[in-house]
Amino acid sequence: MDCEMVGVGPGGKESALALVAIVNSLGSVVYRSYVAPRERVVDYRTAVSGIKASDLVGGTRVSSSW
Repeated sequence: MDCEMVGVGPGGKESALALVAIVNSLGSVVYRSYVAPRERVVDYRTAVSGIKASDLVGGTRVSSSW
């Protein structure tokens, strides 16, 4: 499993889930989904995450309280 995070909150210092991926034992992707954070994203961390604003358009919205 791999997750990518984006920065939210003041200065983008808090992390929010933006992408989740699951691979099998052979390294093939079996699930991949963008997640649109409820908070306003202030830092996409693109150099590290590879995520751009356009990637999160239409992403699944999840509740931050489980």
